Amino acid sequence: VTSKLDTSDYSTTGNSFFQGPETATFTLTNSSNKVLVTANFMLYMDARSGQYLSNAAALYRGNIASGTKISTGGQPMHYRSAANATEYYIAFNTIQWLDTPGGNTTYSLAVKNNNNNGLAAVIKGSQQTTSITLMEVAV
Repeated sequence: VTSKLDTSDYSTTGNSFFQGPETATFTLTNSSNKVLVTANFMLYMDARSGQYLSNAAALYRGNIASGTKISTGGQPMHYRSAANATEYYIAFNTIQWLDTPGGNTTYSLAVKNNNNNGLAAVIKGSQQTTSITLMEVAV
C-alpha cells in the first residue's frame, strides 16, 4: 500500500481534463496483479451563472498529457444555479478503480469544467487533503 497526500488547490476553467494536484507511483511485486486506485478530494464550484454547470474528475494511468484515462462513468458532478443567484458548492468526492497496469506505473487525478462559461472547477486541497492511495491486489 502506498499513499500520497497534498493540501494544495488546483483550478481550471478548461473543458478538457487537466492534471490535478496529485499523483502517486506504485511498483507491483507481481506484474500480473492489479492496483486498486482510490482518490479522495474536495471539489468546489462557483455556480453564479444561472445555468446548469458540470465538473468532472477522472483517474489516469500516467499523466494527463501522455497517459490513459482509466476511470469511466460517475465522474461528472452537476450543479444547478438559479438565475443570478450566488451559490457555492463544495463536495467531498471519491473515485475508485481496479486497474491492470502490468508493471510499474504512476496514477494521476484530473479535473475539468464541462462548460465554456469560464467558471472554475477547483479541487480544494486546502479544505480537505487530496489523497491517492494505491493498493496491490493479488489475482
